[in-house]
Amino acid sequence: MIRKIIPWIVFAIFGYFLVGNNFSAKLGMIDDHEIALFLGSDGQVTAREFIPTILSTEVGKWGSYLRYRPSYYTLRVLETALWRDNATLWYVSRYVILVIAMWLGWRVLGHYFPEIVSYVFIFYLMTIPFWTDLLTRLGPSEIYGLVAIPLFIYGTIHTKWWMIVLGYVVAVGAKENFLILFPIVLLYGGYRAYTKVISRKEIFALLTMITYTLFIVGAIQTATAKSGADIYGATISYSDRLAKLYSYKRYIVESRHLQLALAIFIAGSVKLVIDMYKKGALSLRKNVVGNHLVVATLVGIAILSQYVFYDSNIPSNIRYDYPVMLLFPILQMVAVSLLIKLLPKKMLGIKCSVVIYFVLLLGMVTLIYRRGYGDIQVKAQQSALGSQRFENQLKLIQETAQLHPESTLVFVSDRYFSFEPIISVGRFLRARKINNTLVLAYTKESGITDTLGQDLESRFVSSMEGTVATDDSFVEFSPASATSKSCYSITYGTALSHPTCPEIAKF
Repeated sequence: MIRKIIPWIVFAIFGYFLVGNNFSAKLGMIDDHEIALFLGSDGQVTAREFIPTILSTEVGKWGSYLRYRPSYYTLRVLETALWRDNATLWYVSRYVILVIAMWLGWRVLGHYFPEIVSYVFIFYLMTIPFWTDLLTRLGPSEIYGLVAIPLFIYGTIHTKWWMIVLGYVVAVGAKENFLILFPIVLLYGGYRAYTKVISRKEIFALLTMITYTLFIVGAIQTATAKSGADIYGATISYSDRLAKLYSYKRYIVESRHLQLALAIFIAGSVKLVIDMYKKGALSLRKNVVGNHLVVATLVGIAILSQYVFYDSNIPSNIRYDYPVMLLFPILQMVAVSLLIKLLPKKMLGIKCSVVIYFVLLLGMVTLIYRRGYGDIQVKAQQSALGSQRFENQLKLIQETAQLHPESTLVFVSDRYFSFEPIISVGRFLRARKINNTLVLAYTKESGITDTLGQDLESRFVSSMEGTVATDDSFVEFSPASATSKSCYSITYGTALSHPTCPEIAKF
């Protein structure tokens, strides 16, 4: 019993060590305005409002938005109903997700490696730079995949279909790059059908996952066919992306230090061919070397898929590096496991295995010491302080608006990058029952060439002109002509304050 509890204690303490600074944070400007939008002026999501709130997001706009994340918004709205605007509860939930994810990862690794190796490997993974972005904000959809993907893998290893289905549904519906799990599900189901061990419940589970996947893919394909670009504004040309990836192949191998791992996989392939020649066709279920090569191939395909999805812009050292930057060390661990399996099962092989594990542990401990966890701790503290400053600014605007309910609040900006910050403040104010007229005072940028920038600027202009038709983002904003003589300005970035409206806040 105590032995089962120890891993939870270890990861609970380690998780708090990493992100404990989050617990003093408030709701922030970026992403968190969705929470205010869901809560509305009554500050809650009731049972009656739950489904309509989900359908008010992209979930209710099938085929008209470049993303389609049903599980992400279902869980986000559910969390909003539970935690409301209590930022501490939101960050505690992220902490719990992290602890569960580390425990699941440790359990998966423990199926193949000694416990101490599994612990240290988890500690090593947490030194990868993208965690600072993923774990210090509430908005990233990858957070749900953080627990869903290891749950899926654990379920696959132990043939627990409720884990497979739950992990799959959450992951694939949280972020489109997790669709790489789909071919894995098909191969897994196909293998079980081929070996005649699949049950009716498993067939139903497979059909459910396939239908769910096609529903999501259909929504994304329909939307992207209309726009010709992905959610990041990048042109969709898979042939160009594959060509770019092919030109990067050597860089990927060398920059991620995969040379030794590839050599081990080649040796394993030769061993497998020799065994098949001597003994005939082998069942991969019984052949350890074959199993390792299958896993290595799947991990390799998953890595390549992320490079295609992000147009080879990896690593970015932010949340978009999840899960691909975890897959490289995982691939190396598969190579280590295969190397040990290739050793002779005699005393010499046992001694070599001990040496390999010792070198592996020494290498990971050295990297942990060099990298440390300071970045994630500092970022958590900075994010907490930034959200506190944002809250203080909001309170100042709220107090002024309540004292002067007839005045207009003018949002001043000269950069289209202020799009989300402007929307954010507007939503937070409406959620706090501030009913003052809101208008934009946007100065056009010169030389904008990217599609995303041009689109956002046109939406700014449409709002000022009062020609917004279906743009939900600016539903609370009135045309610039509605500005009253009594007004106050909220300034963004490098923009100069409004010439006639006193500035009360600057972001």
